[in-house]
Amino acid sequence: MSLIIVEVDDVDALAGELFFTTFGHSIPKFPRHFVALQRVDGGALRVASYIHYSAWGREAWLCGGLCVDRQAYSRAAPADAAEWKRAGGIGEIVLRDTLSRLTDRIVFGYCGDARQWQHDLNVGFVPAGPPHLLVIWNSVLPLPEQEKLIARAAAMGAF
Repeated sequence: MSLIIVEVDDVDALAGELFFTTFGHSIPKFPRHFVALQRVDGGALRVASYIHYSAWGREAWLCGGLCVDRQAYSRAAPADAAEWKRAGGIGEIVLRDTLSRLTDRIVFGYCGDARQWQHDLNVGFVPAGPPHLLVIWNSVLPLPEQEKLIARAAAMGAF
């Protein structure tokens, strides 16, 4: 696929504008940052998407901040744009890739967008119970422990 997904430390210069346009504030400083880069005319790389994950204790990752530059599709070669759409879109591609790198802990997601909710389900998240909260159980936990983690994650609100 014509996207290159990399983890970066200094993300503001790369994805700060995209994140601000999407969420209305700056990228948090504490999480792990991933960007999807696309090759544009002349071979230059341009950010097509951003997502972050924050370590939450030793139990979980908190997934948030997914945003996609919708202009990436119009900048792409038609075959690439069609391939991305067949794969569920850039956001879903980024989720699949980054989640495959973070299998050492449970992953919580918080989603208030109905379209994105479906993409989250497509990549393996399941509804955790409370509104907007999703989870990927990368490890087997007893039900009471799952319920405690879900309650703690829900109490945080959006992350």
